[in-house]
Amino acid sequence: MKYVAAILVFVFILYLAFSVTMSGVAVLFEASRSKSWPTVEGTVTETRVDRSRNPKGGTDESPVVRYRYEVDGKTYHRGKLSLGGAVTTSWFESAPSVIARYAVGKPVTVYYDRQHPETAVLEPGTTARMWATLWPGALFWFVIAVCVMSVRRGMIDASVPSPKTSSDPN
Repeated sequence: MKYVAAILVFVFILYLAFSVTMSGVAVLFEASRSKSWPTVEGTVTETRVDRSRNPKGGTDESPVVRYRYEVDGKTYHRGKLSLGGAVTTSWFESAPSVIARYAVGKPVTVYYDRQHPETAVLEPGTTARMWATLWPGALFWFVIAVCVMSVRRGMIDASVPSPKTSSDPN
């Protein structure tokens, strides 16, 4: 019964490793693809800095840049700077310096997905933050490797006969 529980835990960790890794790879792939998206001119409609408390009691700042653009006669309003989720700048560039690049009313180059023009960014390509999404998956794969090596080591140790001790003093 203990082997069944160990196998279930192993399969769960394997599932987590695969899911987290594939999620990170998908974001990186889409972000790198965004560099070749078509562009249109858009206009910045709003900028601000959102502040929130982080778990350590500090303050995180997130830049908010809203813009509008038009594709095939349809107007879109978006607020995504880059792909890969929300930008929290506690580790990276400060939020005020990000929004300083995007003054309200300023024309901007908008990169949009040709198949889904509602998907757009102002800053195409990958970022360090996106590459950081691979670390949790790498950690799970490391745990899996350690588990496999431990099991293999246990199997090898179990298959090696222990040395016989002799009761003869000579």
